Amino acid sequence: MAQVFKTTDYDIGRLANDIEIGDLALPDIQRPFVWYKKIKKVRDLFDSIYKGFPIGYLLFWENANRSDYKNIGFDEKKRKIPRFLIIDGQQRLTALFAVLKDKEILTPDFEKEKIKIAFKPIDGTFQVGDAATDRDPEYIPNISVLWSGEGDYFFINKFLSGLKEKRELSKEEEKTISTSIQNLINILKYPLTALEISPEIDEETVSDIFVRINSQGVSLTQADFILTLLSVFWEEGRKEIEQFCIDSRKAPDGNTKYSSFNHIIKPDPDDMLRTLVGFTFNRAKMKDVYSVLRGRNDDNEFSEKLREEQFALLKDDLPKITNNTNWQSFLKTLIGIGYKNEELISSKNAVLFSYVIYLIGKEKLNIENHKLQKIVAKWFSMSSLTGRYSSSPETIFESDLHKLGTTENDFMFWLEKSISDNLGDDFWKITLINELETSSARNPMSNAYFAALNFLGAPVLFSKRMVSDLYDPSIKVKKKRLEKHHIFPRNYLIENYGFDKVKDKSKINQIANFTFLEFEENIEIGDMSPKEYFDILKKRFTEQEINEMLKFHALPDNFYELKYDEFLAERRKRMSEIIKKAFYKI
Repeated sequence: MAQVFKTTDYDIGRLANDIEIGDLALPDIQRPFVWYKKIKKVRDLFDSIYKGFPIGYLLFWENANRSDYKNIGFDEKKRKIPRFLIIDGQQRLTALFAVLKDKEILTPDFEKEKIKIAFKPIDGTFQVGDAATDRDPEYIPNISVLWSGEGDYFFINKFLSGLKEKRELSKEEEKTISTSIQNLINILKYPLTALEISPEIDEETVSDIFVRINSQGVSLTQADFILTLLSVFWEEGRKEIEQFCIDSRKAPDGNTKYSSFNHIIKPDPDDMLRTLVGFTFNRAKMKDVYSVLRGRNDDNEFSEKLREEQFALLKDDLPKITNNTNWQSFLKTLIGIGYKNEELISSKNAVLFSYVIYLIGKEKLNIENHKLQKIVAKWFSMSSLTGRYSSSPETIFESDLHKLGTTENDFMFWLEKSISDNLGDDFWKITLINELETSSARNPMSNAYFAALNFLGAPVLFSKRMVSDLYDPSIKVKKKRLEKHHIFPRNYLIENYGFDKVKDKSKINQIANFTFLEFEENIEIGDMSPKEYFDILKKRFTEQEINEMLKFHALPDNFYELKYDEFLAERRKRMSEIIKKAFYKI
């Protein structure tokens, strides 16, 4: 069998320089650093290298689209198109490059920070740099200074002089400290071996190789491949996507008129990338998209011309994806049908794929906004309720994209028909009722029910306030604004039905036995029987108000008199009717 790779020996100094000039593509230096929350891994990495321990192989993929021409510019890479893509070893090389070259990394919150590792030469130990190591003269507070070009001899003498001002040093200690610092500086010569995969190998095989040799068992996704390509071939696009994601997490300041900030979804770069390729190429399977973007033609050969053409299409379409008017108009569609915040979103895919459909209708077919918002709202509701994109989402969505058609009539007809086919009488009368028989906290049916209460303008149970007001993310209180309450309290069921709080937990916590109350009422009700607390609370309201509350909250007039199983069965039917009523009001 032909060997698909060759081995090449490097040292750390050469790798850092190759990354700096652009010969090695290291996209993670511009993405959130996965090790950031486990920064001790960086400390341990340097400790292992200092002690001469092995730190594993690297896996590189030789680039099929190589170009040796150079850019002119202070901050630009000398090599525009890198020779190798780093497939396995991105975290290790990001950590090494950031420390050796004193470069900033991105935190998971997309803030720029430098990694600070401290070193104690007297005993050769490493620590994550903090205020204590900054103050302690025994430590080099940040080892990045060792490779700043100051000079080994000069730095060692300066460190020894500073330490001598604090305490006496023996000749043996001076020798130990000098040797330790020099040995740390010399890790630039630490050897590493890279497995270099042939450029003719396809991305699926590379992914399989990665999984088989990676001792951490970390999954390498096709989105990872494409983000790597964006970093290599279209850095401006990657930055625009990342900035969009950053903005979605932070409320804009007073000077920002438009922003992607919202309370429904916090997309990651691969989410927006999935949206972009779905809109541009009608593709949802990332493995196919990656092959397209590498410039692989029908003859299974790589074409730089084809790659440039495909990237040109993405460049034309990205502004439509990240257009905040498009984004916010779409999100208002979901808010308008009751999905007011992230708590009610059970499927990120349903949101993203609905956004693609919205964009196709708006940007490609020029459908009137009121018609488009209505059909997209229905599509999102159907997708969420049926879990359309919970299993094999790429396959299903790509099939959906191919069926949408190229005219407004075809687009609207297929969406309406699909919605009708999936939400027929059997769904409302059988499937949905059966699906509500669960204790899952993030059940899409439960979320749909509370979204329906928002949409229909329901009052909170035993309250003058509206459910929609309490789901408003702008309302902030120390306790959760709404608290789940058992309609048949847990202790009541244990005492009166003989339930075991552990064995019967799923039955006690049935969705149909929960409602949301303002926390004040929840505290007051406690473990009273349903009849006890109902007799107390109903006195605060008129008969009409009570009847309206019971109707909205799917409670029979005599709910407190029913056997528990009868109550659950009856409430599930009524919850289904509330969800159905809201859907047909869209």
